Amino acid sequence: SAIEQIEVVRGPSAAFGEGATGGVINIITRRPTEAGLSQFIETRVNSRCGFDEDSFGAYVEYGVSGVSGQYDYVLNLSTEGIGFAFDGDGDQIPGSGNSSENARNFNSLGKFGVEAEDQRFQVSLNYFDEDSSPDFINDPDVDDDPTATKARAEAIDLDCIDIECGDARRYISTSINYSHTDILGGELRLQGFYRSNYNLFGVPFED
Repeated sequence: SAIEQIEVVRGPSAAFGEGATGGVINIITRRPTEAGLSQFIETRVNSRCGFDEDSFGAYVEYGVSGVSGQYDYVLNLSTEGIGFAFDGDGDQIPGSGNSSENARNFNSLGKFGVEAEDQRFQVSLNYFDEDSSPDFINDPDVDDDPTATKARAEAIDLDCIDIECGDARRYISTSINYSHTDILGGELRLQGFYRSNYNLFGVPFED
């Protein structure tokens, strides 16, 4: 919800070395586009291929942005519930251990900028938090069943001792940017940033 545009620059670049394959992916977060105050709200219901009540989730997003003189700002908040996945026969698809299911996430983006003549200063912060409780694993007995044609989901209780149960993802990204487009006949760009990524993929076992 915080992303406005994704640019993919194909081919090798200095980041990969001469002759290397690859490219650059540039992710641009939301920017204010209109003078004054602009707000929006979006909500929807999603289902992971099934009409079972456990497959449904809800999404809500609120955004506000604006430009007032030399100041501009963006605030975007969203939360989403993610249910369990089901196949075309209505059977539950067990998670792979690192996929989001039975989860709830929250994302927030805040940006504040000041622009004066040839200079611009901007501060931005993005925070993402997701917790999920799989509650199901791949039934290991499928490997010994010659009639089985697909994986089976087996309910299981998480047994956690002094550790966080389930799966979790928490990302923090913040940056400070300064630019001057006309300094000594050239352009100056400075950026300081901090990123923190936390991922927990728990493997449940029977109590």
